[in-house]
Amino acid sequence: MATEDVYERLAQMFDQIPPGISYAPSIREVLRLQYTPEEADLAVKVGLKGMKLDQVQQRTGIDRERLKRILNTMADKGTIWITPGSEDPNYRA
Repeated sequence: MATEDVYERLAQMFDQIPPGISYAPSIREVLRLQYTPEEADLAVKVGLKGMKLDQVQQRTGIDRERLKRILNTMADKGTIWITPGSEDPNYRA
């Protein structure tokens, strides 16, 4: 996976949200500042609708505990949303 490709895919995903953001060339630079390449790839895989941790783990193949750490770090940065108040939360970009 090329680093630029993952940020392009992330911008395209966010472009699905009205009014869309990928038209701005500067948005890719903002995404590069907010997401590591690994986080950008993970956000694309989690998607806008999101999924449970087991689903994310199956889709990514990342060890469950490592995956939880990454997702929690992303949540702290505001780049992933974790449904509050649930033992089995939904994660979404």
